[in-house]
Amino acid sequence: MSGFRFKLDRVLRVRRATEEIQRVRLADAEFGARTRESEASARTESVRAAHSSLSADQSAEQLDPQRVLVAIEATARLEAIERAAQARAVTARSAAEVEHATWRDARAGVLGLERLEERERQRFRTERDTHEERAIEEVASRRAEAQRMAAARARNLS
Repeated sequence: MSGFRFKLDRVLRVRRATEEIQRVRLADAEFGARTRESEASARTESVRAAHSSLSADQSAEQLDPQRVLVAIEATARLEAIERAAQARAVTARSAAEVEHATWRDARAGVLGLERLEERERQRFRTERDTHEERAIEEVASRRAEAQRMAAARARNLS
């Protein structure tokens, strides 16, 4: 009896390669999403600091209207930058979620084929073991028959 060979081995190898490629793409997307989220968080902190500075300027004993106007404009620009950073973070996170779903599907395909391979491997082992047991039984029955024949000949000669 020849060794085990999984008929869908080529398909399994392709699916494993595809899953690995998708896993790398997922890692890249996750890294990008985390980077964008970190940038957005930093922009949010900048806006909070700008608001604090503006509040301090507005409540100063010596109110400088020019300084307050500059602070208002700067805060508005920082808020616009923060909104853009938040939008990029949301977009990057969405892209990462799409990559995750695609990877999960690829992984499920690999796992399904691996389970199928294991079932076929187990079936092969069972068939091989059955074949070996039959061969052993055949040899044993031939030996027993040969011993009976030898005993019968010995009785006939005596």
